[in-house]
Amino acid sequence: MKHSWCKVLLLLILGILSTLVAFAGNGKITGVVKDAATGEPVVGANVVIEGTLMGAAADEKGVYVILAVSPGTYNVVASAVGYARAVVQGVQVRSDQTVSLDISLRSEAIGLKEVVVEAERKLVDKTLTSTRTVISSGELNNALPVYSVQELLNTTASVFRGRIRGSQREETKTLLDGIDVTDQFRNTDYDGSGDLSAAKRYNRVTKPYEANGTTVNLNTSGLSELNVIAGAANAEYVAASAGIYNASLREGRGAWTGRLFYRMGGGGFDRFMKGVGYFGPAFYPATDTAKYLGNKRSLLISSPAKSARYIWSPGKPYAIGESPTVEGELALGGSVMENFGLFLTGRLFDTHGFMPNEFSREANISLKSNYDFTKSMKLAVTGVFQDRGQIFGWKNRQYNDASRYFLEGVPVNDGYSLVASAKFTHFLTPETFYELQVSSVSKSGRIGFLDSFTDSNNDGIPDKYDQTNGSADFLVLGVDTAKVRRYIGAIGSGKFFNNNNDDTQGLDPTITTIFGGGNVLANPTYYHENLQTSVTTLKADFTSQVTANHQLRGGAQLRMHSVKQDRRSTVISPADIDPSVGVLLEQYDKKPMEVGAYAQDRIEFAGLIMNIGARIDGFDPDASEFANFYTPYVYAPTGSFNVGPRAAFSPYRGDKVALKWFFSPRIGVSHPITENATMYFSFSRTSQPLPFSQIYMGYNNVNNPSLPNQMRADQDPYKSTNYEFGASWEFIPRISVNANAYFREVENFARYAYTLQGLQGQVVTTYNVFFNSGYADARGVEVTLNVGQYSVEDIVKITGRVNYAWSVIKQPAGGPAPNKTAFARGTVDSVFTQLPFGDAKSFKQYEINVGGGASVLGAGFDRTHRVGYALSFQFPFDINLNVVGTYASGFLYTNPTVDNRTARQLETAPSNSMVDLRLEKAFAIAGKRIGIFMDVKNIFNKENILAYATATGASQLKFHQTGDPTGEYNRAILEEGTSVYDMPRQVYLGAYFEF
Repeated sequence: MKHSWCKVLLLLILGILSTLVAFAGNGKITGVVKDAATGEPVVGANVVIEGTLMGAAADEKGVYVILAVSPGTYNVVASAVGYARAVVQGVQVRSDQTVSLDISLRSEAIGLKEVVVEAERKLVDKTLTSTRTVISSGELNNALPVYSVQELLNTTASVFRGRIRGSQREETKTLLDGIDVTDQFRNTDYDGSGDLSAAKRYNRVTKPYEANGTTVNLNTSGLSELNVIAGAANAEYVAASAGIYNASLREGRGAWTGRLFYRMGGGGFDRFMKGVGYFGPAFYPATDTAKYLGNKRSLLISSPAKSARYIWSPGKPYAIGESPTVEGELALGGSVMENFGLFLTGRLFDTHGFMPNEFSREANISLKSNYDFTKSMKLAVTGVFQDRGQIFGWKNRQYNDASRYFLEGVPVNDGYSLVASAKFTHFLTPETFYELQVSSVSKSGRIGFLDSFTDSNNDGIPDKYDQTNGSADFLVLGVDTAKVRRYIGAIGSGKFFNNNNDDTQGLDPTITTIFGGGNVLANPTYYHENLQTSVTTLKADFTSQVTANHQLRGGAQLRMHSVKQDRRSTVISPADIDPSVGVLLEQYDKKPMEVGAYAQDRIEFAGLIMNIGARIDGFDPDASEFANFYTPYVYAPTGSFNVGPRAAFSPYRGDKVALKWFFSPRIGVSHPITENATMYFSFSRTSQPLPFSQIYMGYNNVNNPSLPNQMRADQDPYKSTNYEFGASWEFIPRISVNANAYFREVENFARYAYTLQGLQGQVVTTYNVFFNSGYADARGVEVTLNVGQYSVEDIVKITGRVNYAWSVIKQPAGGPAPNKTAFARGTVDSVFTQLPFGDAKSFKQYEINVGGGASVLGAGFDRTHRVGYALSFQFPFDINLNVVGTYASGFLYTNPTVDNRTARQLETAPSNSMVDLRLEKAFAIAGKRIGIFMDVKNIFNKENILAYATATGASQLKFHQTGDPTGEYNRAILEEGTSVYDMPRQVYLGAYFEF
């Protein structure tokens, strides 16, 4: 087996680390149990967490320690012979937090049966050694006017539209109960894959829905806590060069509780593109529509069969979002028996979006069960399932501007994701435990055309194509040449698919798109993609509170990936296609592997806390580099370098890329200033492998027979060096402020390409090799004001946070000259096989702020000033007002009238702001709670420009001079399939029921 040696390595590492420690993400409760009258320690007092088997006995000094406490809110019970039982309610435990909880016991002689007190909640956590924003269950339980977890994350100081401190999306990791659920393949920007394949570009396939960076979307009601770790994460956390989103699922404990939530709204989204509430031009402008109808009339005479394929009419608006968005969520949890609990959530989200013919539906289920075998052994099982139509039978649709008059020619998609984990915890002593965890994360994504053609006379010319038939299978063409010829032909042949995806073929150039190349009116090109990824992780951690001052941690993990890609498409020239296959095949099946180990000491002494640790991580991409970059391709059947159809050639590869090792030191220090204030400093150096899409693109294929784009297999990882200094202060009871300054240096930030020209003896004489290099940095200041249920004259209670961030993000710029990026060889020389990739680190470039422009997903994230807030106002009579909002200064862009290489001065677009509001009224009936509410998104209907058309110089000049982002062709849609404008005002109504 390919990974058998890796398992042996894992066992060796575990043996070496068997005296070390860890349990990422859990907290600790510690304190002293005293006699209330004398202040003397109560030796042997029993302290337990109510509803669990977790607890500890006080030592001779009255000190107790409870380790491995999952994030949540608990009741802590203390008891001893001769004393009344004491209950401390509402003890809140957070990830990696040490909760100090001293308990006083009163003698039974004074007649008390039980003493109940409320835990004091301090807003300053003096145990944290780096910046961490905690989003608690109160915000997560569908209590705010947000659609997703990401909207909540965007309100924190460190995050802007999914990016932590100016990072690229793929530099961030997402953890769920210790499971890495990051989408390691597609965790990139632009179309969601970082893929440079010509099949996607020329077939006009974009997938912005894949750009969220995780394999699953999480049900908010199923989370007990969500953390944004922006500073130096402790060593037990996986290497992430920017930061970590760390989520914890809720556990079922005690009496059963449930919550049913439903929200519906929007509707009439046609206003978004045609009327009040929309900020840009119409989807179907009168001039383009007149041209389309004129072409159709002309074809009635010259080609009636082709004219019949022009199926759009002014009465067929492709359902511009008139159906409402619907969201429903159910949460249910509690104890099945004393030592066995369950928490289950289910969610359905259904929307028709904002653009013609759009449709997206997700069904999500999450489950966490916890079973305590004994007080020292427990098992936690986690499962998350998300269906995007592949299992339950529907297909999601997306708008594409190049096909707006023939949206049946836009591929549909489906998929699913599955997360499963079993975690066993065993306490060897009250101060020492180990944890073993096995998890599996898999994702399926398919996109293409459905095999739902109606062909009544079997002439190969379809009468009808049903794009909405979600239960139909995808049409998979290739190898079966008879089937290929049935569906694919030249323009005018009557076949559904055009066999030539060149921009000049099959288009009407008079009806312009955002590309300026014309519209697909009846003959789309063929495209099908089936991507299957999975990773199995074996993980072992060990923790020991060896003394009151030292907690040692250590562990190791092995991650075994599987990446299978099957992509089939038409190409620019049908003559390049292997006639026995009929389409371009881009296929691979790779088994990359990651291995890691860490050790850490958490030192707690007289208020001073230090986390000092390090990780070592290894990555094997299961890839081979080109044997000779000047002889890149070979025709496998004959071994020839120059005879055969271009699309049938494959890369000529040599030795496998060696396993790469990365060392990551982590240091965090926290020191109290006063009883209510602390300061902290953190440092880390991290290395993170590139997404698989940036390694395997074109791995086994000539992905563009005209001018191929290849990725270097032996690429360097993202490397970041992170510094921060901060302080927290609760200056008024229940009101605190946290301020920090940070600096990030990033290596291998940018993508470059070397062009190899004039390769004599090769069927492809020119191609590009892409690789990562270059330097970037980000710096900033963040200030967060936290309000912990602050009461104003008993009229209103305010809870929430407000933050401000100032940042500067620099990246390399200046163009290739005078850097050498083109190489040519007159003859094939087997001696000279390598390229000077290392030279890119010293390219003569300059740093400039990251600009915005052609992408909402991948650009425009350098915003100098940002504000975010999430506030809840509780009024008498169970009336609540919840407000979530963001403000950001405009993205930066290049002035088209100056030479930016000398000016190095970017212009600033208009600022963005969004205010979302929820007004809620709740009723308490027989111990149950019913609420009704209204959500208003973008309540002030602010016109927010997120990007602008950059395809032509005229478009850029138009935006600079007039502020109109729609470009030369007056289109409000970008190449990636998103709008240059953010959403208009929308209204939703909803209700919930709690018991």
